[in-house]
Amino acid sequence: MMKQFYEFLPNAKSMKRFVRDVGRFTIGSCQRALDVGHELFGDSSYSDLLFKSRNDGLTNILNRDGLTDAIETYSNITGDTNFLGVFIDVKGLSEVNNNYSHKLGDHLLSVTGWELRKKFAIPGSQLLAARIGGDEFVALLPSRLSTNEEMPISYTAEDGVDTASINLIDRISDKRVPNDIQSAIMDLLKSGITEIDYRFNVGEFIFDPENSPDASLGLFLERHGSKYARKRIVE
Repeated sequence: MMKQFYEFLPNAKSMKRFVRDVGRFTIGSCQRALDVGHELFGDSSYSDLLFKSRNDGLTNILNRDGLTDAIETYSNITGDTNFLGVFIDVKGLSEVNNNYSHKLGDHLLSVTGWELRKKFAIPGSQLLAARIGGDEFVALLPSRLSTNEEMPISYTAEDGVDTASINLIDRISDKRVPNDIQSAIMDLLKSGITEIDYRFNVGEFIFDPENSPDASLGLFLERHGSKYARKRIVE
């Protein structure tokens, strides 16, 4: 983690000295690093650092911190506090990692990120979708936009659990698919993986402005059986 942190800093030695002086690299010192980085390296480097701290590099969507920030910002601007929440986890990711390779497992996640960017985009606003951790994702749509509209992903109930799938053969012929995702899909197809399957739950997500957005997200995740629900429900 530390090595990755230093790699994109303009002056690694200066930042190493700063981290050594701060002490342990806790959440608090991460914020101090951002603040001092802003002072030392200027707006451009600070923006890069902030972007990387709020986005998931593998899937090119938000991470948990980025999603909670986006929820709060979106709600402050629009006044929306009620959302249609979609909890998704990738079925069989560990089997792909173990039986094929972690590279193909990463491909499953990156294709999922692209699907979320495509299907859950909010017109004129930031995408409210994130990789929460491991194989778990969350996407939000403001309730006023989802009323009387078809869900972006079709799904069916199977053994009491909603499931969804992506047909990769259909995707490879879609000209809208970017080159990096096409390459990932081709690797999956060459290995005999023709679909990505998901466990898929839909429910109400309410952001209470009196509490932190991460607390609201934690409660939503807990209701849907997330492994990461309690990770940061209390800060």
